[in-house]
Amino acid sequence: MIEERNNTVTLQKYVELLVAGLEKRMEGKFAEAKDAIAAAMAAAEKAVAAALVAADKLTSAAFISAKEALAEAQTSLAAYKEAANEWRETLNDLIAKMMLRPEIEAADRATLKAVSDLKETGDVKLKALETRVAVLEGQSERAKGHEAAAKASHTEVKWGIDKTFSALALLISTLSAIGMLVGFLWLRMVGK
Repeated sequence: MIEERNNTVTLQKYVELLVAGLEKRMEGKFAEAKDAIAAAMAAAEKAVAAALVAADKLTSAAFISAKEALAEAQTSLAAYKEAANEWRETLNDLIAKMMLRPEIEAADRATLKAVSDLKETGDVKLKALETRVAVLEGQSERAKGHEAAAKASHTEVKWGIDKTFSALALLISTLSAIGMLVGFLWLRMVGK
């Protein structure tokens, strides 16, 4: 072994210093990569959580709208039944009092007009209800679509993170192999 003299460093000491320096640089790069990955994971988790909250809000709003539409439909149906009952009561009164033919014909015309108006009103309300039901069904489908999109987004984020880790591992192993090759070549060059 060559001894150290004055400011001279042995070859072994020099190589050890080079290896130690390389190890420090590699540890620094590993720490930076670890911090970057942790930050990316945190951001992805926040994005997924925000998407899930938004989907929940949309679903809740759709359910509330559906409940309101159902309550309104029940009110309209009750009004329709009440109007139908009034018409039946009118017929019962006419039969009970046994009106004369001209009165019956006049009352019949008035009744027919009222029934026609009632039917038109009922048809209009029924069409409005059908439109509202169609809108609610569309909102329900959209809510289901949002939920499916949130699940797909979560899967894509997870897949992207897995690919990022794989690429990072490949890069680290490549850098390690290059470092070892450089060290080996350096030793061979210095050894000649």
